[in-house]
Amino acid sequence: GSLLDIINNEGFGHSTYGQRMDYTNAEYQDKFFMFIWILHFLIMFIVLIYSWSNTKLILKDANAGFLIVFVCAVVGAILGGIWIKIIRKYSGKIIKIMLYGNLLFLFITAFIHFITFQML
Repeated sequence: GSLLDIINNEGFGHSTYGQRMDYTNAEYQDKFFMFIWILHFLIMFIVLIYSWSNTKLILKDANAGFLIVFVCAVVGAILGGIWIKIIRKYSGKIIKIMLYGNLLFLFITAFIHFITFQML
């Protein structure tokens, strides 16, 4: 609708900012791609096991390689989960920091560029 409809229906000064930025109870909407990613991960893990099982590696070296892959997968999953929690809780602040940081970076680079070309 028009701006007048929005003002009359929601009330002047009414904001849905808090409701839009609340991701604590958000439902994961990309279930199909989550399934594809998990399937891809399992296939890659099976290929890794199969490729190492046919080689003449010393068993100790193969176990160390599996351990490295497993530890990296677990650490990646844990850090990914932590990062998702941080994004859900502080999404508004992160967006503001990125916008102001980008503006500050552009100002600093423009200033340096201006100073540099003035000295030439």
